[in-house]
Amino acid sequence: MPQVEALTDARPPDGRAPLSCVPTLIPAAPSAAPRPMSSSSSPLLAAPRTYASDSTAEAEPASLGALVRANNMRGSALAVQGAALALMALVWQLVLSKMGGKGALPLFAWHPMLQLLNLFLVLPLFTAGAWIMWHLHEQSGAHFISWHGTFGAVCVVWAWLQAAVGAASVWGGGALLGGGSKAKAVWKWHRLSGYLLLPVFILTFVLALLETTWVRQNASVSWRVFGVLALGGVLLGGALRVRPSKLPKLF
Repeated sequence: MPQVEALTDARPPDGRAPLSCVPTLIPAAPSAAPRPMSSSSSPLLAAPRTYASDSTAEAEPASLGALVRANNMRGSALAVQGAALALMALVWQLVLSKMGGKGALPLFAWHPMLQLLNLFLVLPLFTAGAWIMWHLHEQSGAHFISWHGTFGAVCVVWAWLQAAVGAASVWGGGALLGGGSKAKAVWKWHRLSGYLLLPVFILTFVLALLETTWVRQNASVSWRVFGVLALGGVLLGGALRVRPSKLPKLF
């Protein structure tokens, strides 16, 4: 058994200072196998681990369920969803009270209802709602006659691009964007784009409440004020969730 030499304080029984330090042999713990001697060409310490820089990496969620819980089931996320739900209930109540008692709903009625439901079901209903207004305006050939319609068209295109880039950065390891660190480098720009898209969405909804002829003819001033306040709640909740550390450094 290998032994390790250690120095112990051999103190006499009378308590006087020791005359000398007596080496004592202490058995060393047994090892499974002897460690090889390091050569002059091998490092004394293991090579350090390398990590992707903050500009190209973010922690990946353990599962889709964990991602949903972390981002949608607590804190300001619940406030945003509550404000969005209140606005959706407000709009649905107005549309159904004005158009629901005359049999089948006209095509126009589905536009505001689908667009608000889109806050929860996202792109498919969002695009369907936008198509309805395009179809209705196509009959007279007049498009982009209001700021609400103009910003709405911008939102449709922007949202699809946002979804496409986000999917390309993660599906198949981000192969469509070069894979690995190249794909992860897009994440911060994708997040910045989403942060900028939210205020454009909110502005589009505000213009719908304040500018469009149908709302002004059918909704009271107090109804429109409450709708704008609900949208303000969505914007405020979204602003509270901004993470500057995960955005690209522009300056």
